[in-house]
Amino acid sequence: MPESFKKSYRARMDSEFWRLQIREELGGTPAPSTINWAMGEMVLGSNAPIHMYAAGAPSPVSSTTTATSETSASPRSWSIASGAAPWC
Repeated sequence: MPESFKKSYRARMDSEFWRLQIREELGGTPAPSTINWAMGEMVLGSNAPIHMYAAGAPSPVSSTTTATSETSASPRSWSIASGAAPWC
């Protein structure tokens, strides 16, 4: 992966706008979904590969899916930890 891509992805993650996409009890920031959509459009328009990469990466956003589909085999700690290790 090119260093320039890693730098862009890290800047996106460091901005913590991803917090708009996750539930508050998992560390998210409550905001209207229109704000979340606008942020997605901004990144998609300015750096589409970063947006698409983040959509598939294990991230804090994927923790919402894990937490929503919790069973006795997938404790809440898994949903929080799933966002702890970025891909790059």
